[in-house]
Amino acid sequence: MVVVAGGFLVPFKTKGTITLFNTTGTSIVGPYEITGGNEDHEWFYHRVRWLDMNGDGVKDAVTCRGKKSIFGGSSGELVWYEHPTVYRDNLLYPWTAHILGDDSDTFFDITSLPSSDGMLPCIITTGYFSNKLKIYWTTDPNGSWNDLSTVHSRIIESDIGHVFDVQVSDLNGDGKLDLLVTANGVSQTGLYIYEIPTDFRTGNFIRHVLKSDFHTHNILPGGGAPGSAQIIKSSSTSTGKPMILLSGDDDSRAYLFSPASTSVSDWTYQMNIFLDLHSGTVGGIAYSDVDADGFPELFVPAYSKNLVYIYTLKQ
Repeated sequence: MVVVAGGFLVPFKTKGTITLFNTTGTSIVGPYEITGGNEDHEWFYHRVRWLDMNGDGVKDAVTCRGKKSIFGGSSGELVWYEHPTVYRDNLLYPWTAHILGDDSDTFFDITSLPSSDGMLPCIITTGYFSNKLKIYWTTDPNGSWNDLSTVHSRIIESDIGHVFDVQVSDLNGDGKLDLLVTANGVSQTGLYIYEIPTDFRTGNFIRHVLKSDFHTHNILPGGGAPGSAQIIKSSSTSTGKPMILLSGDDDSRAYLFSPASTSVSDWTYQMNIFLDLHSGTVGGIAYSDVDADGFPELFVPAYSKNLVYIYTLKQ
């Protein structure tokens, strides 16, 4: 099954949907839309993750959604769509939406983090419109999210501009999870790492700046830099510090950041621009070792040129 999250904030593309395609057979069947209500179509969607949110044994669709009118305000929501109990195997029926919180409109990541009360399920969200990086958690003994009285949240950051993407990973090789965050904009831009405190509910998230002076070629609504970042491990080891792939979005570049040392206290990275188109948009980068030679291929979409550039990362 393949899921597609759609819609965008620019005029004529604001209608958003989440649709499924069944790819298990000899031919692709679909699309099946699970956002069936008119209110669902007022939002745009970027990412979907699958998690059993209510403990009924089947996975639900977790997402963030946003909307912005041309002359009015903006808003965002963290929401999950419930896998139907009735007609469970019939994808012609829309799923029920459950709203967990606001200020969360673009990307997110799901994890579990330690606290003084043990490991707690968490969802970290970004707010492009709200300028907020947030964390949600549930104290339900079974890890469920369907009882809002057990769902809590706090703001991690609200001073870096349009918070765009977040990924949870161990960035310095100390065995503890960190946050890899991007802020997309025209003037306030950046690639950041946040150290997660011993108790994420009350502790201070320490911010490290990897780069903060990205320059977009597009100053129209929705234009900005950088885009999404993600970690990539070296071909020679699966431990230690990872490298970071970064889409420049409307600065028309693709980046690879490499750790400057193996020290867990050194947050310095070396930046390599391996593609510079000088104009247009570079989208989210995907990678996979497609030829099984032990080195990953990097797939860089150049939207404005209608091309995908492919690199092999050998290091």
